[in-house]
Amino acid sequence: MGLPTTQSAAYFKTIDKLLGTAKDTYRAGNPDAANEALIEAYLENFEYLEAPIKEADAELEEKLEKTLRVGLPELVRTEVSHEDFDTAVDAALADLDRAETLFK
Repeated sequence: MGLPTTQSAAYFKTIDKLLGTAKDTYRAGNPDAANEALIEAYLENFEYLEAPIKEADAELEEKLEKTLRVGLPELVRTEVSHEDFDTAVDAALADLDRAETLFK
């Protein structure tokens, strides 16, 4: 794998926190803040995990990339219910947990 375990763990932890922030701010009626958290999760964290995840599980990496880069922001843009957004974020978090096990 390309990243040390401690560095990858820090990225996963930050993504988890940012996705939680996105859920909280979306639920509070602030889609712009939710979108900012999603952008930061993808561009400043997941980008560094993409290559090593792809090396181990290309299908999972592709799914996560589409979810974080396109899927979740699209849900915010189209103003889905907060329940639907929470469900989608929770599914992404489960996939991220699977990806994190690749680093152990």
